Amino acid sequence: MIDTTVDCKNKVPREPWNYPSSPLEFRAMSAALKGADIVTWLACLGAASANGFFRSWSARQVRISTFQITETMKDLKWRWREAWHLQDSMGRLSLQHDSVSITASLATLRRPGRWQLAWKMRHVSGANRISANALMSTCMAGGDWKPALAMMSGMVMNRIEPDGTSFNTVIGASAKSDEWQAAIHLLGHMGVESDVISHSAAISACAADGLWQLAFHLKQSIRAMAVKLNTIALNTCLDCCGKARNWEWTLDALKSMKTLTIEPTQESLSILLSATNAKAWTLAVDDIAQSEPDLHLLNCAIHSVAACWRLAYDKLVWMTRQRLSDKTSFSTAMTACEKAGEWTTSLALFNSVCYLHTSDHISLSTAMSAAESAAQWQPALVLLREVAQREEADEVHFGAVIGACHQVMKASQEPAAVSANGVASYGSPPDAFTGVAERGDKTVTRQHSGVSHASIMSVFTETMAEIKEAGPVLLASLCLVSALEGADMALLPAVFYALQRDLGLHLNDLATMTLIQGVTTAAVAPLWGIIADRGIMKRKNIIVMGCVLQGLVTMLLSVIDQMVGMTLLRALNGAMLASLRPVANGVIADVTSEQRRGKVFGVVQFCTNAGLMAGGLIGTPLSTKTVLGWQGWRVSFIGIGLLSVLVGVFAACTMTEPPRETSGAHAKERGALRQELKKLLSYFRMPTFCALIFQGWFGGIPWNAMSYSTLFYQVGGITDAKAAVLAAAGQASGAFGGILGGLIGDRLARWCPLHGRPFTAQISVMAGIPVAYLTFMVDPPEGEVAFFYYFALVTFLGLTATWCGVGVNLPILTEIVRPEGRATIMAWESALESTFAAILGNAMVGFLAENVFGYKLEESDHATSDPESRRALGKALTFTCFMPWIICWTAYSLLHFTYPRDLKRVKDEKMKEKKEARQQRKIEKAEEEASGKDILFLHSCHSSSQSLPCAVTHS
Repeated sequence: MIDTTVDCKNKVPREPWNYPSSPLEFRAMSAALKGADIVTWLACLGAASANGFFRSWSARQVRISTFQITETMKDLKWRWREAWHLQDSMGRLSLQHDSVSITASLATLRRPGRWQLAWKMRHVSGANRISANALMSTCMAGGDWKPALAMMSGMVMNRIEPDGTSFNTVIGASAKSDEWQAAIHLLGHMGVESDVISHSAAISACAADGLWQLAFHLKQSIRAMAVKLNTIALNTCLDCCGKARNWEWTLDALKSMKTLTIEPTQESLSILLSATNAKAWTLAVDDIAQSEPDLHLLNCAIHSVAACWRLAYDKLVWMTRQRLSDKTSFSTAMTACEKAGEWTTSLALFNSVCYLHTSDHISLSTAMSAAESAAQWQPALVLLREVAQREEADEVHFGAVIGACHQVMKASQEPAAVSANGVASYGSPPDAFTGVAERGDKTVTRQHSGVSHASIMSVFTETMAEIKEAGPVLLASLCLVSALEGADMALLPAVFYALQRDLGLHLNDLATMTLIQGVTTAAVAPLWGIIADRGIMKRKNIIVMGCVLQGLVTMLLSVIDQMVGMTLLRALNGAMLASLRPVANGVIADVTSEQRRGKVFGVVQFCTNAGLMAGGLIGTPLSTKTVLGWQGWRVSFIGIGLLSVLVGVFAACTMTEPPRETSGAHAKERGALRQELKKLLSYFRMPTFCALIFQGWFGGIPWNAMSYSTLFYQVGGITDAKAAVLAAAGQASGAFGGILGGLIGDRLARWCPLHGRPFTAQISVMAGIPVAYLTFMVDPPEGEVAFFYYFALVTFLGLTATWCGVGVNLPILTEIVRPEGRATIMAWESALESTFAAILGNAMVGFLAENVFGYKLEESDHATSDPESRRALGKALTFTCFMPWIICWTAYSLLHFTYPRDLKRVKDEKMKEKKEARQQRKIEKAEEEASGKDILFLHSCHSSSQSLPCAVTHS
């Protein structure tokens, strides 16, 4: 203890603590005299001696409590000398020790290893089970197990019952001292229920002495006792068996992890690998995979054999054949190939991940690193362009290209001379490369530096041929669903004429029926999107259920004759149809890359239009016929409903649930209505989303009004069959127009990433305005020429005015939100725009035609030429097409300003998430290392802080 009665500087005796003599003491005294509390005073005290100040406090009648001194000791942390002085002075101040103060004092003695001082506190009054456990933990930190055991014996002598923490601490201390006999003895004679900490420590003690058989049997006995094991305990058992080179027992321990629903770590697989040779390892992984395939386990397997790129490649081939691979599998194998110098194989795997999955930042960076290590500057430039198109390029990607060019220039002044195996010169400039996805395997085939590339690529080509079946099967299911949706959409307009004639319905009645169906579809669509994005139901199950129930409802329509019943069933039909489109679009966005997403949306839209065409082509002439005593329109409803049920059965049998693309920041909060409303409001803070909603309000009106075009042809003198052909021609041209719009939108987006898609929308909208005028306002030629006149206009309209949905709206929506919110935002967009369009489109045509322009259908068995009715309906259709498309074109013009801003926002969010993810991984890695080393110590400290320990009986 520091002598407080001598001035250390001048060696002059002085009166103890009558006045402050050092700056530190002066600051402490000043803080006290100014009215500061005791905690502040003690904090200022620091290294100064406490006794003199305690006398000063007493002289000034300052009241000091145990709590204040305890809080000060907690603030001192590892400054054990100061804490020890405060603990020693509590007796002089007649303050009672309690478990909290003792524990706080002991906490300062653990890290420096001052367990001898801690041992002196074993006789302090006020000690209880908590402080005794803390004292044992401090002694254990000193590396000696005997004081901990002696302390537990002292607890029994002082009538303090040891608990599970007490035994765990002593067993842990025995394990650290390699005293496995003591650990096993204590584990067998615990008077309290043992837990995973106790058994993990005993297993560690056995593993330290190489007693792998005892450790393994101990693990088996743990399972029999129904004690829940953790990853650390099983990894310890794995390590013990692995050091003994007994891979069969190691494999059995690894299987136990799967049985106990414990996720194996990379360390688990590495231990198994160290215990086996290559052949035994292959058998081990195959045994696990065949018994219970697990993607995480297999990815860990690839990572653990990354030192041997061929073995990692073979594992990936096997996984892809079993349809178990994901982006992580490919990225891990690419890294193994890159480290082994197999850059061509790494690029080939990158091409495959672009086809099978959506390439991500990790796979792109790995591919560029492989090109850099092999001094291949041209493939690096190709990949850099792919990254730049996504606006995700950073210093890592540019550094890879610069490094590749630097290696080329260092080896030779002519980049064309760089050819490790006599490959032809790279004479073309970097601009000649259009992308890895377009060149792909050709570049890899002619650029190779390896000994067995031909055989490897042949194996992988065979694998890819099998894997490609998964993509088309999924796409085929979605295409059938889209065709079914289109057929149902075309069915009611196709039988308009027959319903007017057979049931006496008016045009306003049919418009009302269509309106209610459209509003119901729009209202329910966001619900299905939320269910899909939150994972409440699998997307496959949603699609299957929607198809089957929609089919049953459509078949019920065939036996209803009343307006009210048909309206209710059409509303229910719309609710079921709402589950198909947003969910299918979300699936497409997850399994396609941004560069080819518009084309895939176009293919699905083609199928929708094919369904519209088939529904109109078959339903229109059939509606006025009689089939087996049934009216034709009833047969149409039954046929479409039956097809819906069959499509649902097909999807249930063949469709696979695709993996979800997530951003890492998504948390499921089921039933959180407030969260969904908050998310919807966040969408409205996106200018691009608002512009798309605004254009959708008006852009959808003309297409809803186009459902009356078949009726327009019929009242104009076109026969039922030719009217059906015109409707089918419009749908067919629209189907090809969707594919054309997707291709043009993708190409313009690559040419000008920020303005290409808005340009696509403006061109498409402007193409429809003159066609609508020529179709509905201009009188057609007389005779049979009228049919060909309408046919040419309908075809041109379908090829040019149908680009916006697949080439602009859907791709943009998938780019401005997180991956896990795609189905929801597309559902909201569809709901908000289609509701407004359904209300104005159908209702406006019926109201204007009958009440403004004088439309009136003549009573007849067949459609006859009625020029007045045709002109009245044509004026209504022209009005509902011209003005909305002008407003729509203006709204798309706003995307030139809003779309770049939202893309920049998304890019900034991604970069922020990546930085946070990297920081979080560092923190988790540090915590994992700390918990792996000090799990027993931390558990003891945590248990000691509990104020209500369980009372147990010691035997």
